[in-house]
Amino acid sequence: MAVPRGVARDVVHPAGWARSPNPYSYGIRTGDVLFLSGFVPRDTTTGRPVEGDIVVQTRVVLDHARQVLAAAGFSLDEVVSARVFLTDASTFERMNAAYREAFGAARPVRATVVSTLMHPAFGVEVTLVAARGARRAVIAAPRADGTPGAVNPNFNAALSVGTRVYVSGMLGRPAEHANDVRAQTRDALAAIVRTLAEASVTAREVVEATCTSPMRAAPAVDEVWREVFGDAAAARTVVQTGLVVPGALVEVAVTAVRSATP
Repeated sequence: MAVPRGVARDVVHPAGWARSPNPYSYGIRTGDVLFLSGFVPRDTTTGRPVEGDIVVQTRVVLDHARQVLAAAGFSLDEVVSARVFLTDASTFERMNAAYREAFGAARPVRATVVSTLMHPAFGVEVTLVAARGARRAVIAAPRADGTPGAVNPNFNAALSVGTRVYVSGMLGRPAEHANDVRAQTRDALAAIVRTLAEASVTAREVVEATCTSPMRAAPAVDEVWREVFGDAAAARTVVQTGLVVPGALVEVAVTAVRSATP
């Protein structure tokens, strides 16, 4: 992410926190957008891991995020996008319970994957983006027949804030397309296109995407990606990592920028 030269770019550092020994800031604010680093369950003064189960760790992580948000004049209600990294898929539902305590009805878009983290004591890491502006939610991704999809209690399918549209991680249908990464990718991208349409944007307005898969799926993802996006290729990251839904082979999350406010 970058901003044009001359636009304010302010480092956010909560009072009383130790300076990070690593080359990153805890938060960067530019205008009405705040980008937060990934937070892990670590004491903010000593740097030592915080002991506890996944519920304790998730609460600690989100409290860290709350403090950085507050230092920038934001709140958890203004978070629009979240990325959650778990080391153990079996902790997913307990993480969700603690996550809902923090966000309540705000429900930013989200993608969750399974990955190793930088310290064996860490069970969860969360990174967030917050933004101010008129906010409109797409509560659930529409089904292929146009009927409303199932509402997820942990996140909205998409959030539109100003000209930006943030879309949650979308999966294929593993029960119907077991072991078929191409079919699952088509399902995920079709759900994204339908969700974007609900937010009054098109696939050509996608500017950033993250694809995650538990297998080396880049060639298959590329094939389907070209079918959907053609020459309007967004910036994209493809990562081999675990997913929390059994049988899921690909998850795709995107950000779009509306060319004109609807």
